[in-house]
Amino acid sequence: MGKKFIGPVEGLRVALDGAAPTMKSNTKQFKKALKIAQHSEQLKRDAVLPYPDKVTNLTINQQQGLVTLSWDKSEQADIESYRVYRNPAAGSTFELLAPNIVETTFKDANIDNHQYEYTVVAVRHHQQSDYSNTVKTRAPWVQIPGRLEAESAIEITGSSVGRTSDVDGKFNLTGPRGISDKAIVSYQLEVAKSGHYSLSYRVAAPNDTKGFAILVNGEELATEKVTVTGGYHQWETQTGATIYLNQGRNKLTIQSRDKNWKLNWVNFKQN
Repeated sequence: MGKKFIGPVEGLRVALDGAAPTMKSNTKQFKKALKIAQHSEQLKRDAVLPYPDKVTNLTINQQQGLVTLSWDKSEQADIESYRVYRNPAAGSTFELLAPNIVETTFKDANIDNHQYEYTVVAVRHHQQSDYSNTVKTRAPWVQIPGRLEAESAIEITGSSVGRTSDVDGKFNLTGPRGISDKAIVSYQLEVAKSGHYSLSYRVAAPNDTKGFAILVNGEELATEKVTVTGGYHQWETQTGATIYLNQGRNKLTIQSRDKNWKLNWVNFKQN
């Protein structure tokens, strides 16, 4: 279709064999009104500027709880400002963090101990560009003994992060039907002392489930069943197994064995 085409790209056309009948006056009026409307719509579309070019070379610097973002200045002279979007936790969705930024840097001191993602857009006449490249904060090392928040993962598949309805915590792992039966979530642990640690976990589930397996450095150490709590907004702390952890840095992986459950946190208490 050419540039001047105004109309839907789907539909049908009615054809009539033989000589065309005499056009009625109301049909002539309709054709005239349609032509005027199409011309008016074309003028509106011609007046709309194309979307701004995408912001390039977004970089991140993270030091002692302060994130500094930097990006290249747009080469388009009529760019009015930039907007910074932040994903509040890995596996979640971007939310507008800061509008009307006129410089090409931004500092974020409001971060918790989990991984964030950032992207930036350029703005011109209330239109914003596509997202820039995405940058992430460093994944946290969770101190053990202590509590591992579900959103502090370094990698999440088969689940997403959402605001928690629990009285304790900010986020939890969830999904369309809770955590999926193929979800895999990984964490970095900094263990203060080798020894046995008792597990407890904060969950919500509308029915009994097969729960999840706990792997440390690739070795499966325990399988935890998640029992019914009364629903997705009824949270309960359940007691788990006791596992052995070596001092130093370890990778912990939670592998879901069933769907229809949510996870807020896992606590590690040294025996």
